[in-house]
Amino acid sequence: MSTVEVESQEEQMTEGMRKEGSDGPDSQENDLLNLFSKHRIENLIDAIYAFSMTLLVTTIEIPSATNLTHSFTVDSIMLQILPNLISYFSAFILLATFWWINHVRFHYLRTTDQTLIIINVLSLSFVALVPFTTRLAGFFPLNFHAAIIFELNLLIIGILSVLQWWYIIRKPQLIVENVDPKKLAENQAKTLVFPILSVVGITLALLSIPGSVFIYLFVPLFVWIIGTWWRKS
Repeated sequence: MSTVEVESQEEQMTEGMRKEGSDGPDSQENDLLNLFSKHRIENLIDAIYAFSMTLLVTTIEIPSATNLTHSFTVDSIMLQILPNLISYFSAFILLATFWWINHVRFHYLRTTDQTLIIINVLSLSFVALVPFTTRLAGFFPLNFHAAIIFELNLLIIGILSVLQWWYIIRKPQLIVENVDPKKLAENQAKTLVFPILSVVGITLALLSIPGSVFIYLFVPLFVWIIGTWWRKS
């Protein structure tokens, strides 16, 4: 099925929901009138994440030929740009994880509304900043101000991601039918890993402890722990 057909079906469904709600209470009718197709915002999210993840490669800068001397070798150059490489891969994995969280979130949505769109657009404005803050942290690996700026960037994205889960859980008209509420709560809990680790990283940076950005390497571990614990509880 083409994207146009999917969007057409989504618009028809949303319009049908609006008509169904026209005979209900005023508050319910107003809610239904504010529903929109989810596919336009999904396309925007994919585009911004793809652009930001691609732009990350520009944070890796090889010294220009004019700055090189005969003593420079490929090994020494690679050693020099190692902090940039680490920042690049860390940021790429984090953005891919945030994109996956968005992908899962929209899997549970049948439609969206103005508030959710605004939260998403606000989040995307900070996603687009990640290449800049990554470059800053890579160029100044021992500077705690650079680390804090990078971690604040991820903290805001993480908080907005948690906020989106919190919002849709309280808006059942946005969610597809027969979804287990525990599954939504589990995904919200997993997303809490990012703001929590960001706060830990900022604290380490304020204490002048180098390498605070490496705290994000523990993201997969903590997400797995939360998922395992949630399924057993």
